[in-house]
Amino acid sequence: AVATSLRPQPRTAAVAQAAETARVARVKGQICGDPDLQGDVLGTVAGRGACGVENAVRVKSVAGIRFPANPTMNCETAIALKIWVQRGAIPQVGGEGGGIRSIRTASDYACRNRNNQSGEKLSEHAQGRAIDIAGIKLNFGREITVLQGWGSGDAKGLAVDIHSGAELGEFRLGPSARAVRCVHVHHR
Repeated sequence: AVATSLRPQPRTAAVAQAAETARVARVKGQICGDPDLQGDVLGTVAGRGACGVENAVRVKSVAGIRFPANPTMNCETAIALKIWVQRGAIPQVGGEGGGIRSIRTASDYACRNRNNQSGEKLSEHAQGRAIDIAGIKLNFGREITVLQGWGSGDAKGLAVDIHSGAELGEFRLGPSARAVRCVHVHHR
């Protein structure tokens, strides 16, 4: 039976070239040494006082999912974000609405105090160690938002599950995540 089985046809030159072009583009746009993280290397981003980001990057996509706001963070946070996307968001959303198209952020690097309150300690955002996820756009057009999905309706369970999925990996939720109605992810 082995001798009579069909061998697959070799790839055509056009198919091989297209695959190589895609591979080179993916490697070229990678950040933090990870082709699943696409964006721009910013280096050191200076800030006033104790603010600023070392090893800063601008994230355009994570595991093939776009981040239209192109949030700024450090590489450790970008890697933690990838873990949440791959092990939390993607599995929780699954095929709902055709899967995830993009993720909307509410806040990334910002030189500010916790909860924007004077007298508070400096926020993790002030060193590029945090990002707030506000919504997930699905391929069929619907958006699941933490704000609208938290209270009631059919998106409630999914929003809570996505929020709970942020407990995975090398990051944790910030203390104000529920109050501001976003998933607040930062690396440990």
